[in-house]
Amino acid sequence: MINSEDLSLLQMVEEPGAVVDAIFDYYKDSSIEMTSEERRGQLEL
Repeated sequence: MINSEDLSLLQMVEEPGAVVDAIFDYYKDSSIEMTSEERRGQLEL
C-alpha cells in the first residue's frame, strides 16, 4: 500500500506527449544525471 505522504511522488498522465514531458521535467528538476545511453534514447523520442 502507498503511504499518503508518498502520493506526491506519483503523476498520472494519459497522453503519450504528457508522459514524455513528465520524464523530461523529472530529469530537468532533479540532481540525477542521465547516462549517455539515456541521453541517446532521449534524442530518439
